[in-house]
Amino acid sequence: MEQPSASDPMGNPVLGQGTTTGGVNWVGFLAEQYNKTLVLAYDLAVGGATIDNAIVSGFMYDMVCQINTFNSVYKGSPPSAPWTSSDSVFAFWIGVNDAGGSYTNADPQSITTTLTARPMYQAEGETVVQEMANYLTVFNQAIANIVTNFEQTYTSTTVVLYDTFTFMSAILASPTAYGYASDDAASCYNADGITCVWWNNLHPDQVYHQLMASDMASHISPLGGW
Repeated sequence: MEQPSASDPMGNPVLGQGTTTGGVNWVGFLAEQYNKTLVLAYDLAVGGATIDNAIVSGFMYDMVCQINTFNSVYKGSPPSAPWTSSDSVFAFWIGVNDAGGSYTNADPQSITTTLTARPMYQAEGETVVQEMANYLTVFNQAIANIVTNFEQTYTSTTVVLYDTFTFMSAILASPTAYGYASDDAASCYNADGITCVWWNNLHPDQVYHQLMASDMASHISPLGGW
């Protein structure tokens, strides 16, 4: 498989392929549009994966497996990825699949959350939306606690917790303010990846991802590269 390079920062697959947006997602936009210096993206994420299948059963290749892949392929700065701790950023996008697969079967104090505005959950009615909201509250607090503990334990690291919920809520409240043609874009989905905020009944489209990547870039600037 082709590794990321200066001529192809995403490596494999081709930019915009293999996503759930109808085009490029936030990783591609951060690597190739909103970066201020060369950013090589080694993306090991797998669609539909949970954090740990031992906690919430999902696709086989969970985040635990993804980290194990990193350790077996990229650990120790191999020639294929000559990274150092001073020039590398490690990003984790987590939570949605864990909540979607567990919110009806567990106490929100033990397994948490997702974004309740998704058409898939809205269609299930007010009770489901409220259950998801309960998970969201617990999950956000748990993540904040993890970040605080991590920073206190590994004092030489810089950690950024990006709040996707607040940013998406602003777009859903007024899509036209962010460039969508109609405020109806908040409640529809379209596989063209442009017309609606949603690409399908669960995933936001590439326009949303571009907007979010731009906002993310301003928040992660302390990490370098943006």
